[in-house]
Amino acid sequence: MTILFAILAVLTYAAICWAMFAGTETGYSALKDADVAPERRPLWIFGLCAAALQCAGLALSGSLNFYASLSWVSALMAMLASTALLRSGERFLPLLSFVIAMLATLLHLLVAGTPRVLEGWQIQLHASVALLAYAALSLAGAQAVLLLVVERRLRSPQRSGLNANAWGKFWRKFGAWLPPLSRLERQLFQLIGVGFLLLTLTLLSGGLFISNWFAQHLVHKTVLTIAAWLVFGTLLLGNWRFGWRGRQAAIATLVGMALLALAFFGSKFVLEVILKRGLN
Repeated sequence: MTILFAILAVLTYAAICWAMFAGTETGYSALKDADVAPERRPLWIFGLCAAALQCAGLALSGSLNFYASLSWVSALMAMLASTALLRSGERFLPLLSFVIAMLATLLHLLVAGTPRVLEGWQIQLHASVALLAYAALSLAGAQAVLLLVVERRLRSPQRSGLNANAWGKFWRKFGAWLPPLSRLERQLFQLIGVGFLLLTLTLLSGGLFISNWFAQHLVHKTVLTIAAWLVFGTLLLGNWRFGWRGRQAAIATLVGMALLALAFFGSKFVLEVILKRGLN
């Protein structure tokens, strides 16, 4: 039954990606204008994403090993990104999120690993908030990459041979889906703000609910998470107080996300995949 739900999740993500890529008349051809009326936006995509998330949750059965965590975070990324689709009709980030979710779920289906289920509602609550925080900040990292790509495109629009290579073809297909640079920056800091709040709650709930940090191999994870929290907090403060934005803000976002990825997925990968030990 678990395998069946995982397959259903993968197929649902694949269907969403196909619909977005194909740009069908009933789906996305009407969304080229970012100001399209809400009633013309494809609400069925959000419903499919919710169904895929439900299937993924049933397939994971509460497990939080390395592969399951990748699947959880990617599924939540897809759900969060689909809200941007409904609000403004933007397609690039949602499509990227759905592709990542499909690949992560497929990886979990092929290499499930040893299931590790958290016991106790306190730890489950802490883990749920942490997964939401990682998902929001992962989206911010993807948004930062898009911001750097758009900025580079604007700085050098006439690079020699650009339209003849694969990158030029990719840009002609998907470049029109990207919002203006100013909107990318605004959305970036919105995602960072949400992720920072959730990350703060993650640290607070961890301090309240986790008793033995050394036995659970959490010291280095906590240090890296706090470092990422400081990076994102400083970035938000700098944007509010000094107007930080653009390339520097995007690079700082990627630095914070790298620290967070090392804290969560790096430690899980080393302990569970390489050393074959659990974090719980």
